[in-house]
This record gives sequence, structure tokens and C-alpha cells, in this order.
Amino acid sequence: MPNPQKKEDFLRTIRLPELSFREFICIQMGYIRKWNWILAIAIFFISLYVTRYMQDAALWTISAMTPFLALATVLEGARSRKYGMEELEMSSRFSLKVVILARIGTLGLGDLIFIIAIIPFLIAGNHGELVIRSIYILVPYLASAFMNFYIIRKAKIQEGGYYCIAATVSISGFHVILITLPQITERIMEFNLIPVFILLFGVLAGKECRKMLQQWEV
Repeated sequence: MPNPQKKEDFLRTIRLPELSFREFICIQMGYIRKWNWILAIAIFFISLYVTRYMQDAALWTISAMTPFLALATVLEGARSRKYGMEELEMSSRFSLKVVILARIGTLGLGDLIFIIAIIPFLIAGNHGELVIRSIYILVPYLASAFMNFYIIRKAKIQEGGYYCIAATVSISGFHVILITLPQITERIMEFNLIPVFILLFGVLAGKECRKMLQQWEV
């Protein structure tokens, strides 16, 4: 395929309407595929069922589902690059970096709201389960986000999605196995390192996201 001629000149001729940042966010929300929200809502209601009828295994069952929320968020951010939409998005008054960050941030905030909304039900369903234990469901979410951002940044964009799915399934499968090993899960909780893991994977995920956006700007 021949290289486009005078692409930069063409993009500069496009007249852009005035657009506030709030309007920009609303527009980007419209471009987010609906299945991302459907997945989040489905996991939320499944989690409500689990906290009511599978109380002993609720924490680890929900922890096995949250990595898929992170997977959906990362893949949504990578979608425009995968399908070669950089030129159209770069022709707007907002950079490609801002466009992708807006989509990732919107979905990530939605995921966080869903996860926080689940925690009170998890505490109630486990007869006052300590909050420090209940917030563990953030750990597999952030671990999945970190690994998926890293994979998307390192792998070829066409293949990265498959590697991300494999990594997410591995994290989820690990927590499924923990459901059958209550003695080990109790030992894990005894160390009270959950806030450390949340901070660690949160920082790592943030750094990988920043590196990915910087790499795609080049």
C-alpha cells in the first residue's frame, strides 16, 4: 500500500468545533463498546449472588472475576491503535494520548465504582468480614491491569490481545484454585499485606499505562 501523500497537510485543514473537556469525555463514552459495561454489570450481579449463597468462597470467587474487568479496560484502550484509527483521533484538538487515556480512565473509574459497591455486600455476607480482607478483590484487578498494559506495550498489537487473555485467565485460574485451599488462603490473610499489594500493583499498572501512552505517541 503506498504511503499517504500530504497526510499532515490534510489533517491541518480539518476545522474543529469548540469542545469542552466534559463534552469530550461524553463523546468518548459513546465510542466505548457496550459489552464492556455489560460485562461489568454482569460481574456485579453475579457477585451479589455469590455473597449471598456462596459466602465461604465469595471473596476468592469474586477475585477470580475482577481480572476480566481490567482486561476489558486495557483492550478498549488499545482498540483504536489495533484498527489503525490514530490518524482520525490525532486530527482532533485532543491528542491520541488523551483520547486513549479518556477511554481507559472512564472504564477504570466505572470498574472501581462496581468493585467498591460490591465490598459492603461481601462484608455483610461474611458476617462482618474485615474490610481489609474484602478489599483484596482489588489486588487481582490491579495485577491484571499491570500485566495487560505490559503485554500490550511489548507485544505486537495484533497478537497482544491473545496474550492478555491468557494472562488474565491465569490470574483468574489461580484464584479459582485458592477456593479449594482454605488453609492456604487463611495463611495469606494472616500476613495483612493486602494494602501493600494494592499499592504495589496500582503503581506498577500506572507506570505501564504511562509507558504505553508515551510509546504510542512516537
